[in-house]
Amino acid sequence: MNEAVARATDITVRVANDGDVDDLARLYSAASAELAAMRGGAVLLGLGGRDGSIARSFSTQLGDPAQTVLLAFIPVPPPVTGAGEAARGPDVEADLKLDLQLDPQLGLAGYGTCVTRELAGGERLGSIEELYVKPEARRQGVGHALVASLTQRCRAAGCTSLDAKALPGSRAVKSFFESEGLTARLLVMHRRLA
Repeated sequence: MNEAVARATDITVRVANDGDVDDLARLYSAASAELAAMRGGAVLLGLGGRDGSIARSFSTQLGDPAQTVLLAFIPVPPPVTGAGEAARGPDVEADLKLDLQLDPQLGLAGYGTCVTRELAGGERLGSIEELYVKPEARRQGVGHALVASLTQRCRAAGCTSLDAKALPGSRAVKSFFESEGLTARLLVMHRRLA
């Protein structure tokens, strides 16, 4: 079993609520900054990005029964003080800095969104629209936990298939989704005209 998947049991995934919109907006802003720098990222953001107030767009999404927004949290060890510092090793300062980056109270690590759609033949399709894990929380199973939860919710909504997007040249994202059982079914070709 993949080590990242094995560690996913320590991760908490829950449905987001109105009290989470500020955290979701911060995560989305970080994801957008990463995405904009990638080949095709600016176009993808232009097609599927959030217009106007990011927080308001999440509030609207949370009220739509065809959409799901999830948050993922990882356990953050409490700071070690006194004699216990020696047990944590010489990197205690780096460990505490990482703890603070992950949010010392919540351990907020990432988010994912999906929407369900009815296809012309009556089948239901689940589509992972956004999936983001903070850089410092990656390779710990957070993405796997989010996809597993989104997949479960799509199945419960009667979906018979699941889509997700990966930008060209983003081998890590493509490999990640392939490890989740997804395969390419469509390539979108693009050419800038101006």
